[in-house]
Amino acid sequence: MATDLYEISGLCVDVEYLVMGVLAKCGINVVYSYSMISTYIVLSTSEPERAQALLADEPVELISQEDIARIVAERAAKEA
Repeated sequence: MATDLYEISGLCVDVEYLVMGVLAKCGINVVYSYSMISTYIVLSTSEPERAQALLADEPVELISQEDIARIVAERAAKEA
């Protein structure tokens, strides 16, 4: 079995362990993605509930829109 490897910031990482790799292996399309709050990646997928279920078993932190709003508010309060 062939393994795709990608270099990320000097590290060699097997694609199957990346969020996009997990989704791609299961046939879930990513509609768009962007960096949020310099720590999180926001994804819109073709099957959000299925993507959430698949990623729940991965070493990633899943957060909601409410979590993002709270984090942004907390950071804004610290800067004020």
